[in-house]
Amino acid sequence: MNLTIKLISLVILCLMFIASSCNNNIVTNNQSSNYEIPAWDYADNCYIPDTLYKKSFYDYNHVTVINGQITSFEDSNRILVNNPDFGIWLQCNETDSSKRLAEGITQLYAEPVSGYPDSLKIPDQIPGLKFFGYYKKLNSGEYYINPLSGLIIFKINVPDNYHCGITYTVNSGYKYGKGDFGSGIEDTLIFKMFKVSNCSPDATPLAWELKLKNIYKLPTNNFTQSDFTFSVYHYNNNKLDSNIYIYGIPASLNTLLEIDRFTGNSKYPPPDGIFDYIPDFTVLPDLGYIIFPTQKPFMDCIVHSGADSAQYSFSEIYTNRKTVVQTLLKANLYFLAGYLKKN
Repeated sequence: MNLTIKLISLVILCLMFIASSCNNNIVTNNQSSNYEIPAWDYADNCYIPDTLYKKSFYDYNHVTVINGQITSFEDSNRILVNNPDFGIWLQCNETDSSKRLAEGITQLYAEPVSGYPDSLKIPDQIPGLKFFGYYKKLNSGEYYINPLSGLIIFKINVPDNYHCGITYTVNSGYKYGKGDFGSGIEDTLIFKMFKVSNCSPDATPLAWELKLKNIYKLPTNNFTQSDFTFSVYHYNNNKLDSNIYIYGIPASLNTLLEIDRFTGNSKYPPPDGIFDYIPDFTVLPDLGYIIFPTQKPFMDCIVHSGADSAQYSFSEIYTNRKTVVQTLLKANLYFLAGYLKKN
C-alpha cells in the first residue's frame, strides 16, 4: 500500500515537472511581464453571502467546470436572482432619497413559516454580527453575482467602513431576509449581512470568512485569451521561479494551485503548462478578474501537495489583514505575473 502511494505521488510530481517546463517558456522566451501582483494583494470586493457557499464555490469550480453538471448542493442553494425579493443592499447616508431602515445580520437564518420575529427589527449594533442603519438597493449593473457559486463582486467602490446585505430565496424554497415590509420608508427591513465595517479576522471572524481572498484583479478589463498570459511565481534567490520543489523535484505552481488542470480548452487533464482560460470559472474577462478554484490556494494547495509548509505555505494571507501581511518577511514570497497586450 505504501509503495502504491509513493508511485502515485511520483507520477503526480512528474506531471508537475512536465507542466512546469512548458510554463517556463513565459520567462525563457524573454516575454517580459508588464504586471506583477503580490499574492497577498487579492481583490477586496469579492464575497459570498453565507459560509455554506464555501461548498457551493468548491463544487462549482471542481465538479461543474469539468463535466458541466450541477451538484445537488449547488442546485438546492442556487440564488434565484430573478425572484422579486432578491436584492443587494449597500449602507448609505441619511440624506439618500432611496434609503431604507434595515437590520443587517451576519449568517441570518432562513425565514420561518411564521415569519421573522419583530425582535429582529429592534435597533442593535454588534460589530461583525449586526448593524442597524440606512441602506439603499443597488441596481444590477453595480455588482456581479454567480447564483450557483454564491460569488458576489462589487463593480462600484464600496468604502471599507460600509456594511452590505442581501435578500434572496434559494431554489429549495428557503428565503433569507425581508426586503420589504411595506411601502413606507420607515418600515424596518432585514438583510443577511455579508460585508461588515472594517472586516478583520480577530474583530469580525465570522464576516472575515465571507470575504474571498482567492480572486485577483488584473490591470485591465475586456481581455481575450490571446491578450495575456498569467502564471504564479515563487520569489527565490532574487528571481521569479514558476516552480517550488518537493523532495527536490520541481513542481509547477500553476498546476499545484489548480489554475492549470487541463490541456488547452478541453477540460481534460493533464495540465499543459498554460493557465486554464475558462470564462465564468477561472476568469471573468469582461471585469478583469482571475479566480483560483480553491479558496485558500497559497495555504491549502501547498499543504496538500506535500511541499515543505514552513518554507512554502503563505497562510498569513488568510489569517491577517493586508496591512499586516505586506509587512511580513513573506510579503514577496509569491507573485502573479504575466504579459498583457496594450489596447
